[in-house]
Amino acid sequence: MSRLVAAAQEVLDGTEGRLTQEERRFLLQGSSMGGARPKANVLHDGRLCLAKLPASGDRFDNARVEMALSDLARSAGIETPRTELISLPDGRGVFLSERFDRVPVPDKHGAFFRKGFLSALTLLGLDERKNPLGSCPAIADAARKAGIDCGRDIFRRMAFNMAIRNTDDHLRNHGFLRGKKEWRLSPAYNLMPAPAVPGVATSFDLSIGVGKMGRKATLENALSESARFGLPKREAEEIFKNVVDNLRSWRSVMARYGVTDSDIEKFSGSFFAR
Repeated sequence: MSRLVAAAQEVLDGTEGRLTQEERRFLLQGSSMGGARPKANVLHDGRLCLAKLPASGDRFDNARVEMALSDLARSAGIETPRTELISLPDGRGVFLSERFDRVPVPDKHGAFFRKGFLSALTLLGLDERKNPLGSCPAIADAARKAGIDCGRDIFRRMAFNMAIRNTDDHLRNHGFLRGKKEWRLSPAYNLMPAPAVPGVATSFDLSIGVGKMGRKATLENALSESARFGLPKREAEEIFKNVVDNLRSWRSVMARYGVTDSDIEKFSGSFFAR
């Protein structure tokens, strides 16, 4: 794993010409999941996982923070992939997330079938440039028209993204999986807070729309379109409160996964529950 991390750094530094053919396969073609962070597909304990790797320019230990946030999401009632944290000899972390869009081929070690996957960007018929035109209520509307009953879950995820200041909740970070007979909402992924200091730029927007006031990340805005999620306003408010309450332990959860005190302080203004 340490060599894979070093190889990823070479890609970031523009010196990938020195990579072996196997390293190229893992890093340059191995991941179909987008995003700016270095990552690779790895086989871990018989499971195909997406490994998110550290880089020299990181402002904090992304892997340890994302592991903590995955735990917090599960405690808030949000389905996530199976995740694991690996510590490198130098102390940095690697975040492993099982590929929920892959199924093992029976009796063929290391081979996987691909499940059907549809991003919210595709579901809404938009391209990358029109991401700000998308919204969580629109995702709920489109899913319902497609026969996918997931409005409550989408609202809960929207509330979680707001409560952790996840400003990278773009349409490709919402998806749907095809089962044997029907589509369903995929597990939640890429749940990362943006660093923030209390009292500085306290108001913020999500990447996509929240309610009638656009992308504004406020409870009032979240409740303004609750009916489109199939929720009475009172019930939506209870879900939001439950999400925030489940985040009150965010500091201790981060510490449990080895996030340093100085890194924890970088998120002191990120959470609704402080």
